[in-house]
Order: sequence, then C-alpha cells, then structure tokens
Amino acid sequence: MSPIENIWQLLKRRIQNRHPRPTTVSALHTAIYEEWDRITPNEILNFTSTLPECVEELLLHHGGHTSW
Repeated sequence: MSPIENIWQLLKRRIQNRHPRPTTVSALHTAIYEEWDRITPNEILNFTSTLPECVEELLLHHGGHTSW
C-alpha cells in the first residue's frame, strides 16, 4: 500500500539501466543520489494519485487482500 515501494523500484530500474553501471560503493552512492534527483513530481504523483482508492478498498476488505 505504500507508494515508496514503487518509487524504490523506479530508482532500482534506473540504476540498473545506467551505462556504465556503478561498480563501487562510492559510484553506487553517487548514482542513487543522481537518479533520486531525477525523479519528477509528476512521477511521484503517478504513484500517489491512487492512494484514496487503495485505502478505500483496503477498508472494504477489512485489511485483507486487495487488487492493489
């Protein structure tokens, strides 16, 4: 239910698609910060805009499984 999970996936994909890929801890650290800064407000909105529907369905299922 947390939109941050989708944002972590986006960040992970972007780092995996970097050329060259980071090969040291320092390079990975730099890549994470660079890719984090490239996440746009619109992308965040895409992940958070469905939250009201998610919460509503969660409540209807009394905290059980949902389609989200």
